[in-house]
Amino acid sequence: MKASLENLRPMSAQDILDIGFRLYRSNFWLLVKVYAVLYVPCNVGLAIIMPFVGQNPWLIPLAVLLYLANAP
Repeated sequence: MKASLENLRPMSAQDILDIGFRLYRSNFWLLVKVYAVLYVPCNVGLAIIMPFVGQNPWLIPLAVLLYLANAP
């Protein structure tokens, strides 16, 4: 533990950005898969439900929840 504490140093903004982009680059496909698992089912559900919302007002809360799940 002591050896790792000796290696601590303040990071500049460039170092922070570099590490952040390196993390995104090394885990890009994992992030794409997670996004697809969360985003695609919500959009499919929304596409199925939206045509029926005008005919069935009780579907409005479900449509709102699916819409909010897609919001960034």
